[in-house]
Amino acid sequence: MSYVDDNLLPGEEVIYEAELHWSIFLSPLAWLLIGIAIAAYALTNKDSPLSGYTCYGSIMLLLMAAAGAVAAELVTSTTEFALTDRRIIAKHGVIQRRSLEIQLAKVESLRVVQPLLGMILNYGTVYVVGTGGTHEVFKNIAKPQELRKQVQARLQAPR
Repeated sequence: MSYVDDNLLPGEEVIYEAELHWSIFLSPLAWLLIGIAIAAYALTNKDSPLSGYTCYGSIMLLLMAAAGAVAAELVTSTTEFALTDRRIIAKHGVIQRRSLEIQLAKVESLRVVQPLLGMILNYGTVYVVGTGGTHEVFKNIAKPQELRKQVQARLQAPR
């Protein structure tokens, strides 16, 4: 069972769940492609004096790609962000868990920052600011504008 489901109050229901964007796998993918290209070069140029070094280099890059993919999957599987009819619930962290549970009435602002690639691929960083100094940052959120729109709709809804 997920963190969000475990921490719902009686009668509380989830309205929207945000996810991490697949772009966090781009770096491991890049290392994988470079490693494959170097391995292909090493295999086609076996007579080159550098072929042994390129073979070891490609193995290192492939190991980096695998480690990066495992790390990205761990981050994806341990991050949750949900909007309920009463509050925002968020949790992230692999070794150290950080969680945020803030009543909608206490949300001061929700800011979305998207770089150019984020606007094209539809991901960004979401900043949640609450009264009393609460300030949380969630990076690589898929469809961040939709999340902001959902929160704004709940804040504007009559109580």
